[in-house]
Amino acid sequence: MGGKEPAFAYDYARLEDLKEIAQIEAEAWPSGEDMIADEGKFAKRQEIGGLMTTKMGGKIVGYISFFKPDWANPDKIRDLHLCCTDDVVGVDPQKRWNIIAGRYGIPSDWHAATSNGLEGDAGKDMHDPDGKIVFAIGITTSPSYRGKGIVQKTLAAAIESAKEQGAEYFMGFGRLPAYRDATKNEGVISLDEYLHSTETRGGVCVPRDYGFRFHWKEGALPVTTVSGKIGYIGIPNSMKDDPESLNAGTLVLNALESSTPYPLPKIRENALWTPSREIY
Repeated sequence: MGGKEPAFAYDYARLEDLKEIAQIEAEAWPSGEDMIADEGKFAKRQEIGGLMTTKMGGKIVGYISFFKPDWANPDKIRDLHLCCTDDVVGVDPQKRWNIIAGRYGIPSDWHAATSNGLEGDAGKDMHDPDGKIVFAIGITTSPSYRGKGIVQKTLAAAIESAKEQGAEYFMGFGRLPAYRDATKNEGVISLDEYLHSTETRGGVCVPRDYGFRFHWKEGALPVTTVSGKIGYIGIPNSMKDDPESLNAGTLVLNALESSTPYPLPKIRENALWTPSREIY
């Protein structure tokens, strides 16, 4: 009693881990979710080197999966991140995403971006071992170990691994798991309004949605337009059958050290949004 909590350890998954990982996945997600991965999908992620585990006391308590998509062009992603065109400002979120997805070569939703979590041979063929963009497929914590900061620790380990691989960006379509409850309590809230709403925790202005907050804490940056307007990009209908997020998500981009000769600071080290700059 009163002893230290076991240290966390991070490593790439082994074949013998897959059954346990699939079991945790089934326990962690509500039944019927289309995004649940089975052991076969995890085997594909492990085969391409895109499955990391977080262990505590030798037991798997969380994991994250990712790959290097052949559709991701580093030059286009950098252009989107640093100098997106101004015609997306003030546009309806769905129309905005259609413009951005088409212009920068990004699939329209999570299912298309990941071949439904790397389903079948087509999904595995999407992986480019030499790619410079690491795209997050999913992250899960064992229900028995929630509340210990495991998601944050696992995400940080994956981003660090992407840096070590020489990736330019860590990218994903983040969930918004508190969106449904917010609309139940307050009525209709637009995706833009919700994504840019904040709350104060410990004297710090942070994103209201706790799912988005995980990415924000690890440095997920807003897109900047040519004229200096900034904003996080919401993705309507990005995750079919994700009722907690009302099927919506957000584009998350972590600029890694190799992405540009002038890497931007982590957003958590600054104000969430700079008042002098227009938000879209």
